Amino acid sequence: MKKKLLLSLWFTLLFASIGFLFWQNEFKYSLPTPIPKNYHDIAMGSKINLSQCCPFDNKPVFFHFFNPDCPCSRFNVPHVSDLIKSMAIELTLK
Repeated sequence: MKKKLLLSLWFTLLFASIGFLFWQNEFKYSLPTPIPKNYHDIAMGSKINLSQCCPFDNKPVFFHFFNPDCPCSRFNVPHVSDLIKSMAIELTLK
């Protein structure tokens, strides 16, 4: 009888821990992304002149818009890093 009680307490604790971790992860991604301090609203379809900040010299350009406060941006960091590394290798081979 004592083993069954101990085993049921163990499974209850295990499932509660898994449930808590799942809830915490889901809750983190359900929060709204905070708006950065230097955010400027830009109308849909308007063109942005980036030649002032980055000369392109007819090379491919990859822009990654990143907000360190956004959980989705932090989630994409490993994928974007791999993408940048693969593109750098492809460009050096050409």
